[in-house]
Amino acid sequence: MRCASPIRIAPVERRLDAEGLVEAGAALDATGAAAEAALRAQGHGATDLRRVNLLQVRYDGTDTALPVPMASLDDVCAASEASYRKRFAFLMPQRARVIESVSVEVIAPGAPHARRAGPAHRAARSARRSGGAHPLRGRMATRPALPPRGPAARCRWRPATAS
Repeated sequence: MRCASPIRIAPVERRLDAEGLVEAGAALDATGAAAEAALRAQGHGATDLRRVNLLQVRYDGTDTALPVPMASLDDVCAASEASYRKRFAFLMPQRARVIESVSVEVIAPGAPHARRAGPAHRAARSARRSGGAHPLRGRMATRPALPPRGPAARCRWRPATAS
């Protein structure tokens, strides 16, 4: 379960090449540090934080950027091609690719809910799954079903069955 997860975005607008990846990496570091500082200010420790770094890559002259994980140049190019092929079913090899922006999500894990962690919850869940005692089943079985009144009376009436 996620407790806190700020997402920060920073514009880059650089061509997808070695220099563009270096600039995107610097933007990711600065943006990620700001997001981590925001979580540390909320009381989360630095050791349990996890970062997800993404590049928003598009073809030059287009307006749709797709998220690609930050990696080496070859891996980013392959992932952007696969993403475009999956989304649009075509590629534009004659156009250069552009890193539009970077996004960083810093995730701090949360504690499990106390009411779901105990043995009482597990016993009640197994009773519900096995068809055992359920708080509503007893009441539904003892109440007689009444025919509807008003305009609904014109419809064919079928009593509800409790399962």
